[in-house]
Amino acid sequence: MKSKMDLLIYLFAAIGLCAVVYGGWHIYQEHVALEQQRAFFGSPPSSIPGMPDAFHDAPPPHQP
Repeated sequence: MKSKMDLLIYLFAAIGLCAVVYGGWHIYQEHVALEQQRAFFGSPPSSIPGMPDAFHDAPPPHQP
Protein backbone atom coordinates (compact mmCIF):
# COMPACT_ATOMS: atom_id res chain seq x y z
CA MET A 1 0.00 0.00 0.00
CA LYS A 2 2.85 2.39 0.81
CA SER A 3 4.47 1.94 -2.62
CA LYS A 4 1.15 2.61 -4.41
CA MET A 5 0.70 5.79 -2.40
CA ASP A 6 4.26 6.91 -3.21
CA LEU A 7 3.65 6.20 -6.90
CA LEU A 8 0.47 8.29 -6.79
CA ILE A 9 2.30 11.16 -5.09
CA TYR A 10 5.05 11.06 -7.71
CA LEU A 11 2.45 11.01 -10.48
CA PHE A 12 0.69 14.08 -9.10
CA ALA A 13 4.03 15.81 -8.59
CA ALA A 14 4.96 15.15 -12.23
CA ILE A 15 1.59 16.46 -13.41
CA GLY A 16 2.03 19.58 -11.28
CA LEU A 17 5.54 20.15 -12.61
CA CYS A 18 4.28 19.82 -16.18
CA ALA A 19 1.50 22.32 -15.40
CA VAL A 20 4.01 24.84 -14.03
CA VAL A 21 6.26 24.47 -17.09
CA TYR A 22 3.28 24.83 -19.44
CA GLY A 23 2.07 27.92 -17.57
CA GLY A 24 5.50 29.53 -17.76
CA TRP A 25 5.78 28.77 -21.47
CA HIS A 26 2.31 30.20 -22.10
CA ILE A 27 3.14 33.44 -20.27
CA TYR A 28 6.44 33.70 -22.17
CA GLN A 29 4.68 33.25 -25.53
CA GLU A 30 2.11 35.94 -24.66
CA HIS A 31 4.95 38.32 -23.74
CA VAL A 32 6.81 37.65 -26.99
CA ALA A 33 3.64 38.10 -29.07
CA LEU A 34 2.87 41.40 -27.35
CA GLU A 35 6.40 42.69 -27.95
CA GLN A 36 6.22 41.70 -31.63
CA GLN A 37 2.85 43.43 -31.94
CA ARG A 38 4.22 46.61 -30.38
CA ALA A 39 7.27 46.53 -32.65
CA PHE A 40 5.16 46.00 -35.77
CA PHE A 41 2.49 48.61 -35.09
CA GLY A 42 4.78 51.09 -33.35
CA SER A 43 7.28 51.45 -36.19
CA PRO A 44 6.88 53.85 -39.08
CA PRO A 45 5.45 52.29 -42.25
CA SER A 46 8.70 52.60 -44.19
CA SER A 47 10.53 50.24 -41.83
CA ILE A 48 8.09 47.35 -42.44
CA PRO A 49 9.30 45.28 -45.39
CA GLY A 50 6.81 45.09 -48.25
CA MET A 51 4.64 47.94 -47.00
CA PRO A 52 4.36 51.03 -49.22
CA ASP A 53 5.30 54.31 -47.62
CA ALA A 54 2.11 56.30 -48.17
CA PHE A 55 3.55 59.50 -46.71
CA HIS A 56 6.59 59.77 -48.99
CA ASP A 57 5.46 58.13 -52.25
CA ALA A 58 3.36 61.08 -53.40
CA PRO A 59 5.03 63.97 -55.20
CA PRO A 60 5.35 67.20 -53.25
CA PRO A 61 2.52 69.72 -53.55
CA HIS A 62 2.68 72.37 -56.26
CA GLN A 63 4.64 75.42 -55.19
CA PRO A 64 3.29 78.61 -56.89
